[in-house]
Amino acid sequence: MNRGKTMKSSIKNIVSRRAVLRGAGVCLALPWLESFAPRGAKAQAAATPKRYLFCTFTNGAAGHWWENAPAFGTSVFGDQFMLSSSLAPLAPVKDKLLVVSRISNYSWNTKDPTMYGIGPSHSRCPAALHSCVDTDDLATKAGMDLPSAVINSVTADQVIVQNANFGTPIESMQVGLGSFPGAFDGRSYADSQVMSWKSGTEPLKRQINPKAVFDMMVNAGATNSTGAVDPNATAAAQARAAENQSVLDAVQENADSIKLKMSREDQITIQKFQDGLRGIEMQVTNVAPAITAGCQVIAAPGAVPEPGGAMQGLNQGQMGYDRQAHAAVMNDLVTMALQCDLTRVITYMLEDSRSEFNYTFIGPDDAIYNGIGGIDNFHGGGQHGPGAVASTSAGGVYPMTSESNGGYATITRWTVRKVSELAQKLATIPEGAGTVLDNTLIVMVNDMRSHDHKNFDLPLFMLGGTGFIKQNGHIALAEYPGDRQIRDLYYTIMNGYFNLNVASFGNDLRGTQNAMIEDILA
Repeated sequence: MNRGKTMKSSIKNIVSRRAVLRGAGVCLALPWLESFAPRGAKAQAAATPKRYLFCTFTNGAAGHWWENAPAFGTSVFGDQFMLSSSLAPLAPVKDKLLVVSRISNYSWNTKDPTMYGIGPSHSRCPAALHSCVDTDDLATKAGMDLPSAVINSVTADQVIVQNANFGTPIESMQVGLGSFPGAFDGRSYADSQVMSWKSGTEPLKRQINPKAVFDMMVNAGATNSTGAVDPNATAAAQARAAENQSVLDAVQENADSIKLKMSREDQITIQKFQDGLRGIEMQVTNVAPAITAGCQVIAAPGAVPEPGGAMQGLNQGQMGYDRQAHAAVMNDLVTMALQCDLTRVITYMLEDSRSEFNYTFIGPDDAIYNGIGGIDNFHGGGQHGPGAVASTSAGGVYPMTSESNGGYATITRWTVRKVSELAQKLATIPEGAGTVLDNTLIVMVNDMRSHDHKNFDLPLFMLGGTGFIKQNGHIALAEYPGDRQIRDLYYTIMNGYFNLNVASFGNDLRGTQNAMIEDILA
């Protein structure tokens, strides 16, 4: 019997689009490997995953976001596409970038968004961002108390998950940087801290603990026949934690055997992956005591109840908390999850709504618009500080009537930089005929426009999704009321990118039916 052929066959029997490393209580997915790719162009295309990464920031954007925006109903591409100061950190991935202006989210209320906001804005606007429904309306109809109601509708990411049947070890992930929640603006935590809803009563709260995210990923798949977490896997994880042992030690023997059957290029890929994983392990145990406690082995994120007691959280420097380090490790974890095909859908909250976090760590290199080294005001205060964008057009744009204060503008740019750094990581990872970024559609959006707290002309850009969206450009849709609703963007992603044949998404009290946003399609 050909022992080598039998081993190769047995290895392939545990592969489903990705190789995995197995050991005591560990099931660790590997990156895309040429050795396991289906043969032929059609097979390779079929095996290349499509992913959705939904990133959010909060408190609107400084008016400088639109300083180079084209006039209503026009577009610019290539050399004519100039990044604004707010978007300058995206320069390294500009060729994969599409900025879209005049996308709004007001169809679930009856007010003219250019005249009125919706209140309380820091709860109702984020609650509607990914579901496009009014949670106040749902709660009132259900006879629930508005300040405590935990109710919404299935969000876009979960519609994708429930209709696509990806079959990944983790259905979806919800992660975030929020460590100081600020005020909930008169409503439940679920309105300002949640971007994923499995059902109208099942919020999937973001996980801010890097250690918990890490343990979830390396143990994904370590289940028994009933689908519950294998108690042996839990015990093994606890033993590793007690001995400060790496998960790589548990799978080293399996890794060595798989490498023997790999091409030289794939052996290099696996080694790089192992080296990077060990580095991530070191990071997740050194971010801050308040967000790294415990080592919980879970199969997938789940619904969480309303937290009891007073709102709690950390500000920069308290108990050793470091927002820069937190963002860096979360970016690494998101990269790992996508690279290893542990999940195809992630929501990533770079801050909770109505953030009162104090970004004192931002240095002079990132301080812009008359900002100085360090930010002396918390985020929410900056939004309420100097600066304004008009609600009526002039020269085909909404002009900035007064310059945003330096602190507010600098925070906007720092947040954009974090998404750019994440995209750059994904762009370095080969996958199929392109990269992981090519096969990932990133949507970055705020739940409100700017200082005015209104929910039209949302700050929004997209990255990746090569072959689906136009790239290296800025598209400005029509002026209000000819702008487009973000529910149609999600509808376009569901049906144009994932081919799900979803009939409708979100509410429109004007009775307007969903329609694809053809302007953005490649």
